[in-house]
Amino acid sequence: MIESSLMKKKHFLLLLFIFTTGLIFTFYTSKYMRMYIYVNFMNEKSSLENYFFEDTFIPYRGSVYISNNILNSSDNSTFTSIESIPDNLRTIYDRRNNGSWITITPFLFKAKFSDDSEIEVQVNSEFENKTNAEKIALIYLEEIGRLPKLFRKNLETVSIHKGYENFGGGNNNFLIHHDKGLELEKYGLLEEIFLHEGVHTSLDSDHSLSNAWINAQKADNGNFISDYAKQYPKREDLAETVPLCFALKYKRERLSDHTIKKIEKTIPNRIEYCNSVFEKKK
Repeated sequence: MIESSLMKKKHFLLLLFIFTTGLIFTFYTSKYMRMYIYVNFMNEKSSLENYFFEDTFIPYRGSVYISNNILNSSDNSTFTSIESIPDNLRTIYDRRNNGSWITITPFLFKAKFSDDSEIEVQVNSEFENKTNAEKIALIYLEEIGRLPKLFRKNLETVSIHKGYENFGGGNNNFLIHHDKGLELEKYGLLEEIFLHEGVHTSLDSDHSLSNAWINAQKADNGNFISDYAKQYPKREDLAETVPLCFALKYKRERLSDHTIKKIEKTIPNRIEYCNSVFEKKK
């Protein structure tokens, strides 16, 4: 009887272990749970990690995940209306299948904003019909309208595809993959992603290779705000940095004191450069 009872306990513990392991695996392999774990537990790097593995100070892995509150629903959106326009051929970028330029006939719309700007919205015809395409576009246009004009000044088109690939900015365009967008929306990070891509679209050409910006990088003694910025200093450092400088200057109350101190300690000269850009608004 005792042996039988022990066997039952062993079987129960084995089943509990299998169930718990399966549950943890399911959570971790869920795309949303992976982002939750990354944002809350992995994005901020510890002092020990910096000490042992970095020769300079790099506090974060990616800056867009530092806060989901730089812009939020309490900020006014300048987006006012969307109207259908005739569908025609467009050559647009698609990150799927290793990324390529594709020529398709997407569903086309004109979006208007209260600051008199307009953009063309190109929704891949894989979304089946124009009614669906408009619903998809509206998810993003409201958030794009929350961006300060500085981050939208060169934006002319928005392209939307299915897929879980990353967003993109440049070529006067925002590139959106909708499955990724739904995840970002769920976690409240759409505005922060658009701030990052807005830098690529509207500020890169004037600033990323300017002497003044490069001097600010050098003056920060090799520090970068994130691994992503350090990995691609010419391509990504500006986009990783400017949204945080914007937050420090205009949305400071939405950042924790801990976060403010880390940013100001890491990139003081870049912050000074960004503030001069904000004052000139170009």
